Amino acid sequence: MPSKLLISEGDIPTLQANIMPFSLRHNGEIDTRQFFAPTRRSETYMNEDVLTCHFRGLKLVGRPLEFENRTAYVINRSESVSQGENDCSNTSKLYVAVAKAKPITIFAHDTVPSSHDKWCLINEWNTIANIIHGER
Repeated sequence: MPSKLLISEGDIPTLQANIMPFSLRHNGEIDTRQFFAPTRRSETYMNEDVLTCHFRGLKLVGRPLEFENRTAYVINRSESVSQGENDCSNTSKLYVAVAKAKPITIFAHDTVPSSHDKWCLINEWNTIANIIHGER
């Protein structure tokens, strides 16, 4: 089951990614600017600027997430099945980068996301992976 990741730096647009505290059942493209436009709140929380917005009546508060020397990508996955030797089917997965995600904002309901939120801990997971793989 071979997998392939394709990233082409030249023609990938840069987008703002938002990680929301709910799920949407939609798998196509949509222009979110018509109903979701986060705005900066004038106050700060723990010496950091936060974003506030409303989505379908829900108040959301967001914290921007910066990566340490990393780039985040929006990836599309596709699979293809081919006939192999001895009538065995082989599944190949192809991951294609369709956009860079910068910045990424983590949102929570009515409050700033916890610093212990699984998404806010991405940089710590990168540090652990670097230690394990000796890339420090």
